[in-house]
This record gives sequence, C-alpha cells and structure tokens, in this order.
Amino acid sequence: MPSGMRRANIQVMPPSPMPLSVTQLATQLGAHVDQRQVAFLLICEAQHVAHCAPVAFALAAADASLRPWFLVTDPALVAVIARVADCYPGAASVPVTVLPAPGWMQLLAAASHRRRSYKAIALFQYRRLLQRFDAIVVAERTSTILRRFGVDHPRLIHIPHGAGDRKQGFDPRIRHFDLTIVGGHKDATRMLDLGLIRAGHYAVSGYIKRDFVKRLAQARRPLFDNHRPTVLYNPHFDRRLSSWFAHGRELIRQFADQDRFNLVVAPHVRLFADASVRARRRWQALAIAGKILIDLGSERSIDASYTTGADIYLGDVSSQVYEFLMQPRPCVFLNRFAVDWANDPNYAHWRLGEVVERPDQTLAALTRTSAVAAVSAVAGGRGTGRARSGRWPCAAAGGGGDYRISGPRTGFSQMIKGPGGGGRGCGGGVSQNLRGA
Repeated sequence: MPSGMRRANIQVMPPSPMPLSVTQLATQLGAHVDQRQVAFLLICEAQHVAHCAPVAFALAAADASLRPWFLVTDPALVAVIARVADCYPGAASVPVTVLPAPGWMQLLAAASHRRRSYKAIALFQYRRLLQRFDAIVVAERTSTILRRFGVDHPRLIHIPHGAGDRKQGFDPRIRHFDLTIVGGHKDATRMLDLGLIRAGHYAVSGYIKRDFVKRLAQARRPLFDNHRPTVLYNPHFDRRLSSWFAHGRELIRQFADQDRFNLVVAPHVRLFADASVRARRRWQALAIAGKILIDLGSERSIDASYTTGADIYLGDVSSQVYEFLMQPRPCVFLNRFAVDWANDPNYAHWRLGEVVERPDQTLAALTRTSAVAAVSAVAGGRGTGRARSGRWPCAAAGGGGDYRISGPRTGFSQMIKGPGGGGRGCGGGVSQNLRGA
C-alpha cells in the first residue's frame, strides 16, 4: 500500500459465479495494469459508486496479486460503498480510504454550497499520493486534469456513469484516458467516430451498474401501497436541457389533481445538490402521502429504487431512462425546448416512447402508454403492467413505426422498425445492444 494512507476495510464479495461481463472487465483492467495497485477514485459524487464498485470487487477476486481499493473525498461515500458491498456476500476485503479535504476547502465548500467545484482542488491536493498508483479508475472526466498536475505514472481508466445519448456523455476529455470501458457497441461506434477512443484502448462491457441493481431489487418493497400505475418523473439537472425549471411545479399540480397515477419525483441528484434547506422544503411540501413521493437526492435516487419500481418513465435527457428500460416499460419524454430531435443522435432514446411538447399533453400521453402496457401484459400472460417484452407507439416524424425491446433475460437490446420494415424508421432508426453485468 502507498505510504501515507489510512486503511479501513469493508468486507465485499463478487458474485458467484461471476457474470461473464464483470469477469471479462476485470481481465481487461488487469491487462492494463503492470504493478497491480489500482485506485478506484470517487470524488464527491455518490451516484458514481454503483458504476465502479462491482468492478473493484470482481478485480479483487480475479487475481490475488491485484490490489484495488477505494479512495473517496467524502466520508458519506463509505456508507454508499458498504451498501453495494452488502449485495456481494462472502468476498475478500477491499479497503476504503477517506482523503480528507483541507480545512480551508471545507469552509469554502460549506459557504458556497458548491462542493463539486472543489474536485480539481482535491485532485491537486493529493496529486503526489495518486502518482504512486499504477492505475486509477474513475467514473467522471475531471480526473483527466491529473496529467496537468504532473501525475503521469498511473494509467487512467474511465468507466462512464450512465448509458445515455446526450452530447455530454461523449466529452472530448475521454480521449485522454488510457482505457475506456464502454457500455455498448452503439456508444463505442460513436466514440470511435468522434476520435475519443482507439483500437486496443477500450472494452465493451455492458452496463456495469445492472449487476448491483438486479441484486438490490430482490429485496425491494413496492413504492406505493395501492394499485395505481406509478410514474417516475426524472428530469435532468442542466437548465439548458431540463423540463424541470419550466414545467416541474405544473406537472406535480396535475398529478395532485388526478387519481389515475402515483407519481415519484426524483430528479438527477445534481439538480438539488447545491440547493438550500429552505428550497428543498418548498418542493418537498408538495408531496402527498400515498400518491406523490418527492425525493431530491437520497440514496434511493441513485440505487435504481425508482427506475426499477415505477411503471412508466417521464423525463427529458437523463441517462437513467436506460436503467428504467432494463425491464421494458413505456416512456414519455418532454420536449421543453421544441428540439428538432428525430435525426439527432443526442436524442436517440426519445425514439423509445412518446414525445410531448407541452405539459398539458402529459397525462393524456401517460394514459395512452399505460393502456398499451396493460394490453401487452395480458398478452404476455403477466398480471401486471410490466411486460417482459412489449410494443409501444413510436413518436417518429409522422407517427409511423413501432418499437420492440427484448427482456433482460437475453440482454438489453433495442430495435426500431418503421412502416417499411428492415429495422429503419422512427426518424432514422436506432439499434443498440447492451449486455448487462
């Protein structure tokens, strides 16, 4: 272990037998590490843990000479890692070390309510420590700045958090990583076309978080104690793309005035990360027991409690839609900015459901998708609104085409097929195969 580190153990265990994609990923990581000291660096962002932790556990089991451990800048992340560890009973110990922020940094973060602004400062503070590792695995791109800080010994390995189509997921900084773990062939093709990855320096693994999600879902309780379909409203945090700032309050009011659906409001955790207590309370006051649940950033908003527990997805550009679609169910998307999205690769996921332009169209769209899902469930012999495979209207130009998605038992795959057949239509078609961990 590098000197200067205080080691705290968490007992974690990889799955047995290990899913193939996780094992392959561990082998890929091992092939890119010379001296076997691998840091899983988590700087502030709790939502990144489930994307990295399963790999650390599998890596520890794959080769006794490998020495992975977590480095976290926020003590609260230790509990998040421990919760993931609980889903992998019986494995070897993986150390977790908290890298405390300097006092002046903590004061500035507390005063500004902008903790994430100090990620680069934290990286600079611990640059000498990080230089001692042989590989550093991260789920964000800020860490590429380590090269500018003189950290040139460790290989930088990137596991993107999320699996969406948004432009931000194809950040130019990705090209600075020595190895990138890509969630699917569609993403790999796009990254290759953009020059973000190159042959021999990337691996297609599947959606890593899925392994954790599947294990955690086995012990989950229903979100509501009634028989109404539950809608998950999951707006993005970026004001330039999100439906929240213009339509959030109006959508909650509409759900309060009806009795057909339950509603879970669970924005991307970054939307309220810097909000004041007063601002949070104003929004949470809109919750209605047994009908509207509002979660502005608890652990349940990052562990797929809502994406696995809801019946219908309502959102805009968040990549969490792909977590929702690990079990095929209907989606509705809000086109807040009247985007010409049909042929835009940044909005490919909008081909997987109905797109509405105004908030007053939302309940009608949800009613349509709920009815179609119910028919699919009956046809498939299931007694709920969650069919293992289903067909829903595709909001393509002209409204033509249909959509079919295979169930998670055969992997995560999507096919858009238009009126002419042949796998095209719906504004150009999209094909994706993401085999989960």
